[in-house]
Formats: sequence, structure tokens, C-alpha cells
Amino acid sequence: MQLYPTNEYRASKHWPYAICAGCVVYKQTPRGIQILLLERSADNERTEQDVVTYHLPKGHVGLGETLLQTALREVKEETGCEVAVQTYLGALQSEYSYKGDTFSRTFHFFAAIYQSEKDTMDKEHDAKSWVSLEQAIRLLGAPNPKGEDEIVRRLQKFLEVLEGGQND
Repeated sequence: MQLYPTNEYRASKHWPYAICAGCVVYKQTPRGIQILLLERSADNERTEQDVVTYHLPKGHVGLGETLLQTALREVKEETGCEVAVQTYLGALQSEYSYKGDTFSRTFHFFAAIYQSEKDTMDKEHDAKSWVSLEQAIRLLGAPNPKGEDEIVRRLQKFLEVLEGGQND
């Protein structure tokens, strides 16, 4: 059944469930691990509150597209970055209201190490920046209702496991 003219698994008035995928893009620098965040200014038409918001790159899964394909496509579209996926970080589910209807989104995330970058990004966000793990957790935390700070914590734990050589 196809309810979406966009060929994506988006929520609609008739089917309130959406599926999304994205990545926590990271790189090792002399200052430590850096996380790539996307920013929406307070006057961005997609910003629901009158504040600057921060996001991980992610988007809706297209019909016939795998979660991994979606995550890689969204990173490239939204940030201009090429990445190599390291592992699956799990999923988050959130509910949101829009024009009186309540919808449910499931976000699947992957850890992805930065490879290269073009100076392009889509118009969905106003800027991108590299921040420390701790700063990413803080910026993605409350009042962000999506819980993306938890996904960065999972990346942090994954990197600790890698550093310890624990592959089982």
C-alpha cells in the first residue's frame, strides 16, 4: 500500500507512522572526537520554537530503500559529507503533534566516520558545525524532544568498546 506521494514512509492523517534513518558523523581530531551537528536558526521556517535548534543528519526512508541507504543519502544531502558506517546505534521513537493530529516517528541511527566533504548542503538547515562529544550531548539534550543526545551517548559507548578491543 502506498499512501505517500513523496515515495517515503512519512506520517499522514490516514497513517500516523513514519520511519527515518540517519547517522552520528564523527571524526578523530587532536582535540578528541568531534561530532557533526546541523543547525536551524530561530527564524528558519522549519523551526517550531523561537530558538536555535541542533540536529543529527537524518530523514525519511524511501519506498524500497534500506535504513542504511537512507542514512547515507541523508548525510550526503544534508551535510555534503561522505562517511563510512561503523555500526548500528539503535532506534528512538517520538510522538509529535501537527495541526491537531498526533504522529509517531521511529528514527534509526548509525555511527559513521567522516571521510570527505563538499561545500554543499541542502536548504533544510542553516549551518553545520563540528563540536565535542560533550557539547553535542548538551546541544541535543533538553528541550529537544527527539532524544538525540542518547544516540550520541551510544556512540560514545561504542567508541569506548572499540578502544578497549572488545569485539564480542
